[in-house]
Amino acid sequence: MAAIPEQIKGKFWLLATMVAKAGFKDKVQEALTLIAQSAQSNAEPGTLQGVSEKSSQFIIMEKYASPEAFEAHNLKAAEHFKTLMVEGIESISLEFNEEF
Repeated sequence: MAAIPEQIKGKFWLLATMVAKAGFKDKVQEALTLIAQSAQSNAEPGTLQGVSEKSSQFIIMEKYASPEAFEAHNLKAAEHFKTLMVEGIESISLEFNEEF
């Protein structure tokens, strides 16, 4: 079932699709790699993440143990993500799905 973050109580998946602006593919890939490394470290125990890339489109699948894990990830990723949104991302779509 699709949800919005404010409605989620337990484990959930986030599917994000990003399209890099022309000339920014490598920069976006580098920032997403740094975000993924943090997500897969002990610093974010409630986050699992996978990233795939095709041309200038990046698909990110993240699984969170809880809304609190999502917030912790966002705090760690905020610096990299803010730069991406301003400089390198043409478009982004987010879909939240709560586990049942």
